[in-house]
Amino acid sequence: MPSKVKADYAEGLKDMENGCFKSACVMFRRALQNAALKLGTNKKDKLQDQIDDLENRKIITSDLKEWAHEIRMVGNDGAHPFEDQFDEIGKEDALEIRDFLAGFVDYVFVMKKKFEERKKRKS
Repeated sequence: MPSKVKADYAEGLKDMENGCFKSACVMFRRALQNAALKLGTNKKDKLQDQIDDLENRKIITSDLKEWAHEIRMVGNDGAHPFEDQFDEIGKEDALEIRDFLAGFVDYVFVMKKKFEERKKRKS
């Protein structure tokens, strides 16, 4: 896992330990965006467009795209106070977003690399 992604993820975990679920989701969103940047998305694009770019370039599946958008949206809810927003991000929400991010990162950085190494060994 890239160092920036790991640092943001770790900070989100600390926030969760302290019962700070909104800030945890904001950090998980930040980790997602750092992952997208590491995967070559345009740093000038919004995260929404970066996620779509990852799917368009077949770096992630459509399911992972949905997960990523969920991370993005809940992170946005934690960061931006809007009158019509769902204002309460609880422990269950943070746990789910943490798990979605862990699965996303595992797929794009760990499992893809392992599979490529396996294919090389079998060649």
